[in-house]
Amino acid sequence: MDWVRRLISPEYLVVGEPGPLGGLWVLYAALGLLFAAGLGAALWVLWGPDRARAGSQSGAAAQPKDTRSTVAWAWFELWVCLAGLGTVIGRFLGWPGWSARIWPYSLAALAIAGALAYRFRRVQLPPWLIAQFRVLALRPAPVESPTRGGWLALGAAVHLAGVGLIVTGRFGWPLWTALPALLVLLLPQVPLGFRRIPVRRRAGPLLMALTPLWGAYAATLLWLLYHAWGITVIGWQGLAFPNPMTSLFYVDGVLLAAVAYTWLCQVSVVAAHA
Repeated sequence: MDWVRRLISPEYLVVGEPGPLGGLWVLYAALGLLFAAGLGAALWVLWGPDRARAGSQSGAAAQPKDTRSTVAWAWFELWVCLAGLGTVIGRFLGWPGWSARIWPYSLAALAIAGALAYRFRRVQLPPWLIAQFRVLALRPAPVESPTRGGWLALGAAVHLAGVGLIVTGRFGWPLWTALPALLVLLLPQVPLGFRRIPVRRRAGPLLMALTPLWGAYAATLLWLLYHAWGITVIGWQGLAFPNPMTSLFYVDGVLLAAVAYTWLCQVSVVAAHA
């Protein structure tokens, strides 16, 4: 377990000058090939023969939706893989900041996620997932069909448990304060109480509006697990560049952002049911 704790330690992952590569040069060479392949694929999509034929059409409006989404994916993959190649080169050359282990690992995960999104871009999403994305984009649509009572009870219980984890684990408050804290988070929904809208019909989107709180739950749980395992959690000090991973351990900042986003989602849902 010691090597696992070291591997996931922020101190190990974000140190700006990790020292000699040793046997890990094989891993970084593989990452370099991955980024080069992704960069080549993006360049082919953007400036290959197929793109040249598509560019002969009159304007972007004439292009099919699938073509525009493919171009957007290609630009995303291009910049991610280009940055990834920079981090791999920086690791081999020992550039401070660029040599941090977390950079190529994070960018490789983004590149793979982008490739998977492109591979499954034609998969038909279920209606509930489409509704969830619309809520997160602050463009919810009024839902006519009611939500099952079992799902509502389960969702409410999960969020109550998540808020309980935050108030007890992070702030040291009694567990019973989770319920009033959750009620405070639901304050933007108060205007719906004055409208004649069935509770089960509006409860689904409003439950989806609490989804940003999952970020606060995850950050709190990660923070508690690292402290329980005795893993050192460092801040910005000593880092040549700010690192996104250390932001996960500023639980108060993550919590503030999650609450603000949740309130915005709830306000948009309330407005959609006006």
